[in-house]
This record gives sequence, structure tokens and C-alpha cells, in this order.
Amino acid sequence: MFRLPHPRCVRVASNRAVWKPSALRPTRRPRSLPLLSTSSAASWPRPSNARLAQLSEARNLITSALAVKDEALAASRDAFAQADAAVARAERAEAEAASTRGRLDQVREERESAREEALVLTGRLATVTSERDNAAAEVARERSYAEQRVTNVKDSLEQQLT
Repeated sequence: MFRLPHPRCVRVASNRAVWKPSALRPTRRPRSLPLLSTSSAASWPRPSNARLAQLSEARNLITSALAVKDEALAASRDAFAQADAAVARAERAEAEAASTRGRLDQVREERESAREEALVLTGRLATVTSERDNAAAEVARERSYAEQRVTNVKDSLEQQLT
């Protein structure tokens, strides 16, 4: 639950606490502080040329420091953008690698299935080849037996005729 840090605060839409406008009161100037007048400002001592040179040099240093800071901020923004792009590329590469691994596993399963089917078909081919060879041998035996019988019948017929 969101708690307000002070009773004179209100909650705004962004879940922040801000002071109630009605709780803000103008502060009174303590009587011990004198008011500045233009006449008292005119009585201030005029800065020396050395002091003005120092102030000018300080202003130049601050300006150059701000420029360097802006360049550093721009460089850091660019570095963050490049890092974000690299992270996105890495995430895409990881997703593609995972997809490729999944396809590789699927291909391996299909290869194993095809290998098993090839083994079954090789066994069937060996069986059919063996049956064919046995049938050819049996046909050759039957032909030899039939030729022997034909020869025997011819011989017996010729014997009877002579």
C-alpha cells in the first residue's frame, strides 16, 4: 500500500507524493536580515582585473567541462544503444540456435526411424531372397527329376518296342 510521507502531502497519478498546494505557506523574512537596496549594491567593491580574469577562466573551464560532459553523455547513450542492439542480436541468435537444435533433434529421430525401417526391409529382402533361391533350387531338382523320368519312360518304351 502506498503511504504518504507527510500529512500535508497528496498522492498524484504517478504514485508520487507532492505537497498540497493549500499546505504551502509563504515564509516570512526574519527581521534580522536586512533588505538589499540598489544603493548598498553600488557600494560593493569593484572586482579587480585579476579576479575578472579568474572568473572568466572559471567560466571557460565550466563551459568546456559541460561540453565534455555532454559528449560523454552522448557517447554513453550510443554505447547503451549498441549494447541493447547486441543483446537483441544475441537473443535472436539464441532463439535461432534453439530452433535449429529442435530441428536437429527431429531430423535425428527421423533418421533413426528410417534406419530401423531399413533394417526391417533388409531382413525382409534376405527372407525373400532365400525363398527365391530355395524355390529355384526346388525347380531345378523337379526339372532334373522330370527329365530323369522322361528318360526312363523313353527307355522303357524303346525296350518294349524292340
